[in-house]
Amino acid sequence: MGINLSAQMLMIRYLATAEYGALAYALAVVAFFQPFATLGLHEAVSRFVPIYQENREFPKMLGTILLSICTVFLAGLLIIAAIWSGPALLTHFMTHEKLPRYLLSILIYGGAAGCGR
Repeated sequence: MGINLSAQMLMIRYLATAEYGALAYALAVVAFFQPFATLGLHEAVSRFVPIYQENREFPKMLGTILLSICTVFLAGLLIIAAIWSGPALLTHFMTHEKLPRYLLSILIYGGAAGCGR
């Protein structure tokens, strides 16, 4: 939490108002879509991987990890595709500027990668 606070303080200090607003907007959208992208698979990994490791069922353990990673990756791609090619109504509610959409595309993977916390 301290590293996150420090990073956000540095961003506030060195980014312009419009740039920080775009970043804050993208972070809020990522926080909204994170449960949809993870599909609860972080709980499956924390439950099944130790069981499979203890029983020495390494192929099942690897399969669980790969399934989770691929599902989160594909769900992130699907969310990005929906945002970028979504109907005009969706993009009308988002923003007319390009910077938040570019940041959003990058941060969706950051939010999905942080699903194991």
